[in-house]
Amino acid sequence: MVSFKRIYKLIIKELYWLKSDKRALFMAILLPPLIMAAFSSMAVMSGTTGESTIDVAIVNYDDLLYSYTLPNGTTKDLTDNHWATILIETLENSSLTNVKYIYNINESPYGMLSAREHLAHKEVEAILTIPSEFTEAIIYQFPAILESIVDGSDVMQIRTIMNNLQKVITSFQQTNNITPYFQIESHIEFSAGEGGSDVLGFMSAISVPFLIIGATLILTLLVIVKEAPLSRLLMTPATRSEILLSKYITYSAIMALQIFLIFLVNSIIGLKVAGPVFDFFIAMLLVGFYGISLGILISTISSTEIQANQYFLGIFLISVLVSGMFVPVENMAPWLQVLAYAFPLASAAPLLSNISLKGMGLFDGSNLLYSGTLLGTSLIIILLTVIAFYRKKLEV
Repeated sequence: MVSFKRIYKLIIKELYWLKSDKRALFMAILLPPLIMAAFSSMAVMSGTTGESTIDVAIVNYDDLLYSYTLPNGTTKDLTDNHWATILIETLENSSLTNVKYIYNINESPYGMLSAREHLAHKEVEAILTIPSEFTEAIIYQFPAILESIVDGSDVMQIRTIMNNLQKVITSFQQTNNITPYFQIESHIEFSAGEGGSDVLGFMSAISVPFLIIGATLILTLLVIVKEAPLSRLLMTPATRSEILLSKYITYSAIMALQIFLIFLVNSIIGLKVAGPVFDFFIAMLLVGFYGISLGILISTISSTEIQANQYFLGIFLISVLVSGMFVPVENMAPWLQVLAYAFPLASAAPLLSNISLKGMGLFDGSNLLYSGTLLGTSLIIILLTVIAFYRKKLEV
């Protein structure tokens, strides 16, 4: 039977041991917030200006009824969409844009809502809205505005997206010898908002998972593999269950403190979370709990400290490679996707990005999958740790 009194004493002993290892405490608790502050104080990163193809959704209002008042005072009801059709064809034929969705509002009244859903789920990178008077503006030479809504959650791609749209529209004007009585007006969706920073939001979504996972692994990497303290514990009335439970409680509490400090630094430097702040904090705790679970598993299955460090390096490198930063997870082979979601970064980075930049909740849309994957994988890791810990043989 588990004794909470013995667990309490074990937690006190663990904290006393940690107190004597000031380097480990500094690496685990203070270093991540300091790194976060250092990165966030850098100059604003400029976006890329490459020629990569961007995915676009088009919302066309041009075939709606439009009333135009002529200079003599008479009114004409117009529904001509000739130039909108040519613009759409230009976008479809361009190497700079990949038109994935087209919504004619006359046929799809809720087309803009659908387009925004595609934008929120990263199915497109921009929405181009063609106004109801677009064709008439070209024919009768009066101003009209093309509006683009750009995904601002990836700050490095904003400039590329806007440049590509502008180049295609300029090509449309020049090819058809059109006097530019219309202009393109861009809006950034999922940005940090008023008083916030897109750059800080982007950096937070990318750097926070790395910091949390790295710090929690460093914190727990040697908690079991150091045989001398554990061997002495097994000579006391404490059971293996109590020893293991005390370590999860101790390091989870330290992890929560670490995450609070990272969150505090983010707030001080000006990060504005678009989604619920509480959900963002819970998401960080889920990522940290995964790191704690994985670190204790590595420490349990390792025979020496050198072996534990080797496992840490190998697992961390694999996590980075399959995180989706270099190749999107959905573009990987099915077996590799399973491997990617077995490691934390493939779920942690998009989860925090969706909450901090897109305003989604912890269980909204794809976040439900990411949250469930992190929690479910952590529980599986804990089960494997318990099995390995009970089979671990130590000299006492």
